Amino acid sequence: MSTVEIKYISINITPEVGANDWVVAVRVVPAGRDGTTVYGRTLMPGEEDSGVPISYNPSAGEKIEFRPGDLKFTIYDIDRIAEVDSNGYAPVTYTIQTWLKFCAPVDQNLFLFLVAASKRLDTAYFAYSQITSIAKDISGSFPHQCQQIITVLGLSEFLCIALNRAVNMLQQLSGNFSINLQLPNSITGNVQSLREIRNAFEHIEDRALGKVRNKIHPDAFTIFDQKKIFTEGILTYGKHSLTLHTDILQMLLDARQTLLKIAISISGGDTIPFDVNQMNYSKHK
Repeated sequence: MSTVEIKYISINITPEVGANDWVVAVRVVPAGRDGTTVYGRTLMPGEEDSGVPISYNPSAGEKIEFRPGDLKFTIYDIDRIAEVDSNGYAPVTYTIQTWLKFCAPVDQNLFLFLVAASKRLDTAYFAYSQITSIAKDISGSFPHQCQQIITVLGLSEFLCIALNRAVNMLQQLSGNFSINLQLPNSITGNVQSLREIRNAFEHIEDRALGKVRNKIHPDAFTIFDQKKIFTEGILTYGKHSLTLHTDILQMLLDARQTLLKIAISISGGDTIPFDVNQMNYSKHK
């Protein structure tokens, strides 16, 4: 058998070799040797990756070992699995869900609450990405353009509802779980406009009747005038407005970072040891 090179190790759900069940993979590097024993370790925080693999030759009687404490993984190792797009956002639900499953026991209600908030946020971003993609390239025949416009407007309702729900859950964390949380200004400064636009979209049947909470209101019909979303990238309702590329995108990005900070805080840090019983060597890139 020739020399084996190991660059990554992974935690897997089952011990079945070859199963597509790896949860997180982290970079490992050489950490010295003692005779035929070759030692490895994970990278230290902030350490530059030299790209050198751990090499050993089983046919020469060599084996690979990891000393106690030399195998660790971080929440950032999990988060790297998510693909960051051109806006700087990456889905966060898998990171939150996986990290909280592996770290010290977390209250089940809090676990479910954070995963649900993460899913709402990812859903909101999906709507955002579709809106910005479609709205910048309205083209084709007139009926086709009309359909694209209708799609953007429908997704705008979806975006505001999902984002508002996610923000509401972040606001409720302190009261429900005694978590000391300071939300970013991008969220607190825009939450009222988001709530008002969301309410108008979610209760658009009342707005179509010119009403707000069953009473005639001068702003009711303004929710139907969303020309600015196509000309300036702005959602409006009455005196309230949110810019897609600044206000809403920053809320999405900052809410994501807030969820990561909460997960780190309640788990006591961003690094935990590998469970060697669930470890497999791999060549993940």
